[in-house]
Amino acid sequence: MTCYFRELAEKAVLAIEKKIKAAGGASQNLEKVEDLEVLDTPVKALRLCFQGKEERLKQKTEKEHLQALRFLFNTYKQILDVFKSNAKSEKLYHQTIEKGLEFCVKYERVSEFKRLCDIIRNNYLNLFKRTTPNPFSVDPNDEETVHLTIKSRLFQLRKAGDLKLWKECFNTAEDLHSLMMKVKRKPQYVAEYYKFLSSISWKSKSFLWHSRASLRNFVLYKEKKNFSKEDRLEMASKAVLATLCVPDEAGKEQQNLVLGGQKAQQEYEKQRHMAS
Repeated sequence: MTCYFRELAEKAVLAIEKKIKAAGGASQNLEKVEDLEVLDTPVKALRLCFQGKEERLKQKTEKEHLQALRFLFNTYKQILDVFKSNAKSEKLYHQTIEKGLEFCVKYERVSEFKRLCDIIRNNYLNLFKRTTPNPFSVDPNDEETVHLTIKSRLFQLRKAGDLKLWKECFNTAEDLHSLMMKVKRKPQYVAEYYKFLSSISWKSKSFLWHSRASLRNFVLYKEKKNFSKEDRLEMASKAVLATLCVPDEAGKEQQNLVLGGQKAQQEYEKQRHMAS
């Protein structure tokens, strides 16, 4: 029943988009709306009364499109809220996560994407706050649950990268790191994690961590049986070039040690330990 309800909301959006396409255009108003949950103001409604007939019909169609998108996004949120702790509906929950994130990327909804990421993160953290035992509740430490969560977080990481939300990428990568420490890590998950970690490090100009992530990604892929010679050469070249991009700041670090004292010495030892 829940899947059917979700499909109806998705079909409603597709039907309106088909209507807009048949009319010979796209919803221009969608790009101007920063938040789908913000309703129309009285000023906009009054301004619409003074528009021509064709313009009113066009804006009416655009408004219907926005309302359908708002309803679809709220449908995803409601499903996540209802089934966030139901062990019998874990697959439905994680499937809805992927659909919601895909929705945000398709329509370039940055505000909704960030809100959805916060909802997903808080729902998982709230599972640890439950003290009353319940046979139907989700166990956050269960191995299958953790693997499903890792899969959803990797999907979230990919979509955050598509929207160029690097801060959200970093937060998701942190979540992934803590999740993968709980269970036996699958090589494909770890390889994808380091692949995106190298992109995040490059964007933040952390060239040392970029080179380390690129090297780890190559080592993990090298263990695959179907790793072709061309892919091996390409990834090895990327790892070498990433290492060459790391600036040589040995002289600068030694100078900072002299000027900074004990605190600088501790920071230097910490960075050297992490890089080794």
